[in-house]
Amino acid sequence: MKIDPIDIILNANYKFDKNIYFISGNEETLMLKMKDLIIKNFKDRNHTKLEKIKDITYYKNDYALFDVNKIIIINDTNKISEADLENLSKQKEVFIFYVENSPKIKKLKTVIAKHKGCGLIDCYSLSRELKMKILNYFLQKFNLELSKNIYWVLLDRLDDRFIFLENEMEKLSFLENNKIDDNFIEKAISKNSLRSERIFFELLNDNKKIVSAYNDRIRNLKDVNDLYYSFKQFCYLIIFNNTEGEFNNSIPKYLFREKGYLLGIFNRYNKRKKDLLIKLLMKTERALRLESELCMSVGLRFVLSFKKLTIS
Repeated sequence: MKIDPIDIILNANYKFDKNIYFISGNEETLMLKMKDLIIKNFKDRNHTKLEKIKDITYYKNDYALFDVNKIIIINDTNKISEADLENLSKQKEVFIFYVENSPKIKKLKTVIAKHKGCGLIDCYSLSRELKMKILNYFLQKFNLELSKNIYWVLLDRLDDRFIFLENEMEKLSFLENNKIDDNFIEKAISKNSLRSERIFFELLNDNKKIVSAYNDRIRNLKDVNDLYYSFKQFCYLIIFNNTEGEFNNSIPKYLFREKGYLLGIFNRYNKRKKDLLIKLLMKTERALRLESELCMSVGLRFVLSFKKLTIS
C-alpha cells in the first residue's frame, strides 16, 4: 500500500496499522522524519527494543517467552523476496526498510505497494503544491492569517527539503499575525541552508578557523537555526547507523564528494559517544528555545562542543 509521507506529517493521529514499512526516495531529511515518526509511534505502543540488521538473512524469529516487541531496521533489500514479505507480515515485530531510491528496487516497490500488510513511503523533494499544503497546515495550527502578498513571498522562500521547511514553520509559532511582514521573511526565513551546512565540513580545522567560518556565515537567529538543523541531519546519520556500510548507503547523493570526510567522522563514534551526542543535541535545542537572545553564543558553543566530542 502506498502512503503519502505528507499525509502522515499533517495528521497527528495517523494510524500506523502495518508491521512493514518501506521508506525510500531521494530526500534524506523527509526519509529520516518518516523513520523517526514510525519508531516513536511503535515505541509508544510497547515496541521498546530497536534492532538493526544488514539484510533479511540476519533476521531470526526467536522470541523468548518474555521477549519484548522489536522494531527492526533493515538497510539492504538484495536478499528479500515476495515470500519473505508474506512471512514478515505475520510476525510480531515491526520492520522498517530504509533504502535510497534506485532502479534495482523498482520491482520490489511494486510488490510492496500491492501488499496490504506493507506501507510504501516514497520521499522526494517537496513540490510547490506540497509546500503550499504544509504551509496551510501550520498557518491553521498556529491560528495565523497572512495577506496574499506575504503568503506567496513566504511560500517562495521555503526550502524543498522537509527538515529545513519544518524549522521555518516552527518560527511562526512564536509570532502574531501583525508581525509577519516582508521584513520578518527577509530576516527570519532562509534563502539557502547550504551556506551554514558547509561549516560541518570544517570541523577538523583548528578552532580559530572554525570560529572565523562561523562568524562569516552566521549572523542571526535564522542562521543559527539553519546551522543547528543541518548539523542535526548529519548527527542522525551518525546515531542511527551502526556500520560503515549502512552509513555510506545513507549519505545523500548530493554529498558524494564528501563521503570520505563523513565516513571519517562516523568512524570516530562508538555507542558511548553517540549517547553523548544525543544529549548535546537535546541540550542545544532546549537552549535555542529558551535563550534565543544568546543564539549566536549557543550556536558557536554547540559547534565547538560537537568538534570536541568528535575528536575525543
